Amino acid sequence: MAQFSSASTSNLGSGISQQGVMNYNNKLSPEDFMEGQIWAVYDARDRMPRSYVRIIHVVSDATIFVLKLEPHPMLNEEIRWVEDGLPVACGVFRAGTGTTYKDISAFSHPVQCDWSSKKSFYRIFPKKGEIWAMYKNWKITLNSTDIDKCEPRMVEILSDYTDENGVNVCSLTRVKGCLSFFQRALLEGFHLTRFLVGYIFSRTLLFFWLLLVESSLDGESHR
Repeated sequence: MAQFSSASTSNLGSGISQQGVMNYNNKLSPEDFMEGQIWAVYDARDRMPRSYVRIIHVVSDATIFVLKLEPHPMLNEEIRWVEDGLPVACGVFRAGTGTTYKDISAFSHPVQCDWSSKKSFYRIFPKKGEIWAMYKNWKITLNSTDIDKCEPRMVEILSDYTDENGVNVCSLTRVKGCLSFFQRALLEGFHLTRFLVGYIFSRTLLFFWLLLVESSLDGESHR
């Protein structure tokens, strides 16, 4: 397996923090893109930002040349999942083919990831502070029809994922009366957290459905 180095969105080169970058109103301009950035783009399946690209060159105000990142499954279950055309938002990706986007609106948001020394492989794993949607009642035997019926579960990532320790997440619930505001779920005054660890978690990265663009208001998460 390739050795990965940490490469956060400090590579955006704008001097703006990750939180600041993700708080835009989808008003993108060519100045928002720089060579080497990893961006989520809307996929063809359901127009969710679950596909990833690396910025190669900004050609013009509306045209950007990119390198597609393709899922790189390693387990038999993951290979079957990818061969069935099911969405992959989290895991290891490999450098794919180059292509040109002629519409900036196809881009959603920059993504933090680690990459190998030759930039042939990329790891997009949950990182502390991010908000992810996970499949409810996920199982590796799901098919395309099952996936379309799955509902998302919102979680806040409390620790960076590592192969040794997995990741710690906290469940989020919708604020009553608000469609797009979420807060940490409580049980008898305690936050509901779940620790996904080691071997079990390494086999279930596919149940992460989508990395969400979010901002915080008074400690609450807002998508």
